[in-house]
Amino acid sequence: MAGIYSKFRETVSRRPGAVALRTPDRLWTYRELLSQTEHFRTQLEPQVGTGNTVGVVCSNDPMYVPLALALDALETTQVPFPVEFTERQRTWILHDAGCAHVAEASGSEVAVRPGPGPAKRWPGSRVVTYTSGSTGTPKGVVLPLGIEEALATALEKLSRHETEVYVSLLPISLYQEWVMAVYLPLTRGHTLVWAKELLPPLVTGTWDLPHYLHHLRQFGATYLVVPPQVVTDLASWVEQGKAGRNAAELLGPGFHLLGTGGAPGNVRAQRTLQEHGVAIYEGYGMSEAGAAVAVRMPGERLGTVGKPLSHRRLRIAEDGEILVAGEPLMMTYTNGERPIEDGWLHTGDLGQLDEDGALSIFGRKKRLLITSFARNIDPAWIEQVFRSSPLVERVKVSGDAQAQVTVDIHPKGNAPRELLQGELDRLSKELPRIIELRFNIIASSA
Repeated sequence: MAGIYSKFRETVSRRPGAVALRTPDRLWTYRELLSQTEHFRTQLEPQVGTGNTVGVVCSNDPMYVPLALALDALETTQVPFPVEFTERQRTWILHDAGCAHVAEASGSEVAVRPGPGPAKRWPGSRVVTYTSGSTGTPKGVVLPLGIEEALATALEKLSRHETEVYVSLLPISLYQEWVMAVYLPLTRGHTLVWAKELLPPLVTGTWDLPHYLHHLRQFGATYLVVPPQVVTDLASWVEQGKAGRNAAELLGPGFHLLGTGGAPGNVRAQRTLQEHGVAIYEGYGMSEAGAAVAVRMPGERLGTVGKPLSHRRLRIAEDGEILVAGEPLMMTYTNGERPIEDGWLHTGDLGQLDEDGALSIFGRKKRLLITSFARNIDPAWIEQVFRSSPLVERVKVSGDAQAQVTVDIHPKGNAPRELLQGELDRLSKELPRIIELRFNIIASSA
């Protein structure tokens, strides 16, 4: 089965003069990017050999792209990690994955140093990706060759033409972003834009919205993937009349796809943007399944994450856990564990499928309330929904073994009680009907 390098070569033969990679001050055609890839390959081969495990420093630098392509040409297993990691975190990941070498692009050259050892090999895999881990310690997920092509094929219907432009705004060390920013564009003939100094990856809540919108229009972005908070902020701007009247004015005339996921989405914000012509695609997935497994398309019911993609099947276990099937799935964790039984991956997430097959997410199994009606509920999910209101300062959810879930609401400022109650009633409709809520509005002691 072919990796990204072979697929990229096919694109080069089809579109050699098209722009493959662009930064604020330079662009590379597909032919030029191949030349840089072969230059890196020549440097790497005598140092890393073939089939070894190689740690890759990811800083959203444009030269990461030919580095990743060259390493794939050598059939290595790549272990990407962000430069933001502490030295201790890096060492732990490199040791856990068994990286024989560490590679980093430095200008037009590649720097290679030995890994901490002992070295391991992962036959049949081209990438080991690390999840954030709910307990704080990242888990190494060994993914099989071909899993990224399965996702890219399932997402092809979202692409309109070969002149698509993707502007990367997330850390490339995230596997989902690697598929969207590198694999999908370079195997389908699109243009990838990286401008990390101009548009730093969105990893915190501090970002200059007008600045980003200006440059997204300037680069001619046609599709993006962003965190849910960006969708919320964008909708707020639209509601305040600070942004354009439609998608073309807001994000540019060619823009047609705004993808989001990774955390609960704000239904109100998504509805606002869709009313202004911005097509919202909300996805659900995990590294163990090769990123997205379900995507909600424009026009489908808000509040769900859509139906499973063509290469995936979903079902809900008796305890409410979401199970995922369909090949390929992860091979193993680096510690030897494999959360797959009879072909079904246990996600650790709670959800429900509606009559149309669309998936709703209720939260995680680990931090649970179990109501007296035997419903498993993640308090953080409910807290996030009500915390999205500008009228709410703090939220706390309780109700284990009770018929109702109690939601303690601490209002922000001096919001009239009637206005606040109306807001809570509206937000309640975004939650599954199986959750019965009781509100406890706690007045400020000031």
